[in-house]
Amino acid sequence: MSQQVTINSVTANTPVEIYYCDSMSASCVYVATVSVFPYTFEVGSPYDTEDIVIKIIDTQSCVDGQIIYITPTNTPTNTKTPTPTKTTTPTHTATSTNTPSVTPTYTPTPTYTPTNTSTPTATPVVAYHLIGNNLSVSSASTCSNTVTATNYYTYISEANLTPVIGATVYKTLVNGVLYNPFNGGNHYILMQWGTYYYVTKINASGKIVDYQLCTNLITPTITSTPTMTPSTTPF
Repeated sequence: MSQQVTINSVTANTPVEIYYCDSMSASCVYVATVSVFPYTFEVGSPYDTEDIVIKIIDTQSCVDGQIIYITPTNTPTNTKTPTPTKTTTPTHTATSTNTPSVTPTYTPTPTYTPTNTSTPTATPVVAYHLIGNNLSVSSASTCSNTVTATNYYTYISEANLTPVIGATVYKTLVNGVLYNPFNGGNHYILMQWGTYYYVTKINASGKIVDYQLCTNLITPTITSTPTMTPSTTPF
């Protein structure tokens, strides 16, 4: 029969992934991703007949485990009633009724208390970029757009202080994870990258396909300095 396990609480970065494994942690079964505790689940066959390991993985990839010891259920053994030997004196032979001894099934309820769990120092993985107030079909006037207080995001591993062709721009950041790629529709938008502003062209999948540094869009005016040619006056 299956075993019921209840996790009363965890000390980790939720939500956490819950698994149960065999006693050597060689084979594991995914249970659920959980944020609210206590949480109860069933451990099915064949894991319910031996000691198991409950494994917890939090959002920072910290892993901890707890061994749950399973007490097997004893199966009652029927004892055969011996046949009495007849004698000349009639005797009354009572047939005993076997009463099986039932051992109750123990369902352990572990209290999950991680040991020596340090709170890791989060390493930034996401870059923030302020954006302009307009989405333009041309890059010509995009540098003059007004910068808003709205941020779009990229993973630092793809693009950080400058745009990178092929990097994905996202609109939503939740617990260090980026969602909702920005549908730029091959239009241009003003974005802050590090300490500079770039006109960034983004396609419908949210990927950067072109970019220009705003100062590069200004065409300098060249003023010619005349060269003086000395004239020779004969004596």
